[in-house]
Amino acid sequence: MKRFILFFITIFSISTIAAQEPEVIKFQSYRDSSGVLFWNLKLPVYLSISSSPSGNSEQLKNDNQAEYTQPYFFEKEGLNTFFTQGGINNKTSKTNTKINISYPVIVDGSTPKTKMLFLNAISGSNNKSAYYGPGLEIQMVSTDKYVGVKQIYYSLNGESFKKYNSIFTIAQEGEYNLKYYAIDFVGNREEIKTVVFRVDTKVPETKHRIVGEYIPELETLSERSKIELLPLDTASEIKYTKYQIDKSKPKFYAGKSIPVRYLSNGYHTIKYFSADKVGNIEDTVSYKFYVDKVPPILTSDVLGDRFVVNDQIYFSGRTKFKLICVDNKSGIDSLKYSIDDEPYKDYTEAFYLPRIPGFHIVSYYAKDKFGNITRSESWENTKYHSYGYSVEKIYIDLVGPTVAAKFTGFYYFVNDTVLLGKDASILLYANDNESGMQYISYSLDDEREETKFEKPIKITTHGKHRLEYFAYDNVNNRNIGELTFYADFVPPVISHYFSIEAIGDESGVLSYPSNVKLYLAGTDVQVGTKIVEYSLNGAAKLPYIKAVKGFKRGEVNEITVYATDNLNNTSSVDIKFFVRKR
Repeated sequence: MKRFILFFITIFSISTIAAQEPEVIKFQSYRDSSGVLFWNLKLPVYLSISSSPSGNSEQLKNDNQAEYTQPYFFEKEGLNTFFTQGGINNKTSKTNTKINISYPVIVDGSTPKTKMLFLNAISGSNNKSAYYGPGLEIQMVSTDKYVGVKQIYYSLNGESFKKYNSIFTIAQEGEYNLKYYAIDFVGNREEIKTVVFRVDTKVPETKHRIVGEYIPELETLSERSKIELLPLDTASEIKYTKYQIDKSKPKFYAGKSIPVRYLSNGYHTIKYFSADKVGNIEDTVSYKFYVDKVPPILTSDVLGDRFVVNDQIYFSGRTKFKLICVDNKSGIDSLKYSIDDEPYKDYTEAFYLPRIPGFHIVSYYAKDKFGNITRSESWENTKYHSYGYSVEKIYIDLVGPTVAAKFTGFYYFVNDTVLLGKDASILLYANDNESGMQYISYSLDDEREETKFEKPIKITTHGKHRLEYFAYDNVNNRNIGELTFYADFVPPVISHYFSIEAIGDESGVLSYPSNVKLYLAGTDVQVGTKIVEYSLNGAAKLPYIKAVKGFKRGEVNEITVYATDNLNNTSSVDIKFFVRKR
């Protein structure tokens, strides 16, 4: 009986060592769980026989190829088979010399093939490398033709190779160089593969830029300004940018500057953000700005006299025209004015209008730093509409009112002097055909303060007086008048005398004969006596024409004498006397 205990096979290891190189491996054989023997194609094979499983073995030598000696090498991959003739039946223990028995060996010289799978992240590429968004997971899948994959190894950014056991995550932003390979169970090692990629977890950053007129410190734009959006991304490139102004519908930014001329004057807000091609989305950015489409506020004021009636403005020659201009945003660039269609000039301070009576036209305008110009609609339907700017039609009134005085009541002329009685008064009159009358006032006997004329002026003190009177129009032009006159409040002096001397007294008064007469007289040194009157014993008043007689005899008589001058000043005297019966 022949027994062949087959093939003790020795494996020579082949390895290489280098910095950051794969771990050292050895070519080897491998028997799987089913008993199949796998042999590395690069391993030598030595053939030997033994008479027992644990006995000494004898190596076999060929008999006709002396120049070829052991070891023997398999020449092909796959199934290789050794054959022997005869064998012992395991059940009957009988020897069968006619049966052929085969001994299979699967020879493996192929390396594994590994694939890299990028999972759960949006991918893209540019001229430099592939890139992936956040959440990137890496899975390695390797296959082997014969014996199967023993282990996958990988190295990230120059680190030492380590075993790959499960999916791993790369969360940090940056460039990555990933090397990997696999080995099978008989020591075949895959060529190292390298993949370069970038992980982009950084959100884009979008900025804005103002194109055109702009005041940065006030965040103020003119209606000709535009807003340009500038999205930036360092790796995966911008996919889109969106923006929204105020409450309008969000829009995709097309790369063209956004005009603001369609917006209303005032504050506005633009909100914008960008997204890149791997799903990084920027937080919304808000920018609040002001669109200045409104010209400066321009008004006029008057330093001095002004009067407005029926939309007509009157100035005096002392009046200055003042312009007041404010702008709440961009600020004043220029303020100009023109008088009577003369060339416009810069306004620096309040100015006088020409000292020429009559109408004058003042036009003026202001421009802010964005070129917004004041306009006026007040003259739109008039012949002044061609000015386009604010316009004032002004009448220059240089002449005061005409003024006069008039006496009423009792007054009297003596030569060039006017004498007034206590019942007399003075009336003042004035008229103005331009801006119109404002009021009349007067000053008596050089009083410092003027008194407004509201009722006839009464003189209350005797003597010489001087009256100044003033007429003011509505722009305070003034005319002055003057009167000098004499106030005579002294009545005449009454005198009387009897035609006969008294002959005694009776009842406490002088006594006169029955044929006595009484003569009367009134004397006034200023204006003269106008009339002398008397009342005898309570009778009606009679004018004195001739000597009074016809007294009651044997009684006391009483006569009241009145004297009135030409200013109606009146004096009176009571005279008592006794008239005898004979």
